[in-house]
Amino acid sequence: MNAPNRYELYTLGEGESKLLIDEDTKIPNACTVTVNKEDHTLANMLRSQLLQSPYVIFAGYKIPHPLEPRFIIKVQTDGTHTPIQAIQEAVKSLILTLDKMRSLLQNEFRLAKTVGIGEMMLGNSGNPGDNLDDGLAHMNGPSSQYPHPSGHTDHSGFGSSSGNPGGGGYGNSNGLNYSAGGSGYNF
Repeated sequence: MNAPNRYELYTLGEGESKLLIDEDTKIPNACTVTVNKEDHTLANMLRSQLLQSPYVIFAGYKIPHPLEPRFIIKVQTDGTHTPIQAIQEAVKSLILTLDKMRSLLQNEFRLAKTVGIGEMMLGNSGNPGDNLDDGLAHMNGPSSQYPHPSGHTDHSGFGSSSGNPGGGGYGNSNGLNYSAGGSGYNF
């Protein structure tokens, strides 16, 4: 098989560095940073965070090849901060944001477990999927507190093969059918 080992997608090889920083000699206050063993996930978050800074003039990235786990990001600032300082501040801000998201998610899981939604979704055994259909039926049924914005109450799309000759339940004859986590919504 020609596929590389999966660990090669995130483990640095011998002598390979995580970052390569090249100052741009043609554009003032700009640099190009190559980040190895990362992909669009980090690249887009970093670019978006950089563009939030008032002193960043330009931030953009590219993936040189889809099979190579690396991206190249170019940053230009207005001169009040260096591009490296801008990247460092963006990374710090991302770490704080992601840490806050993790805390909020953990609190939501604790709350769900406290009010019994966790047991309803996971079942008494604690194994995902034991009572998943019962839990979703309760949450997404006609008496749902949070109905779908389209007003549809048919949540039976998951597993339906209508409109999809290969099966799988992602389409129907009326339009698009989005399925996630066992509940389907028709659009």
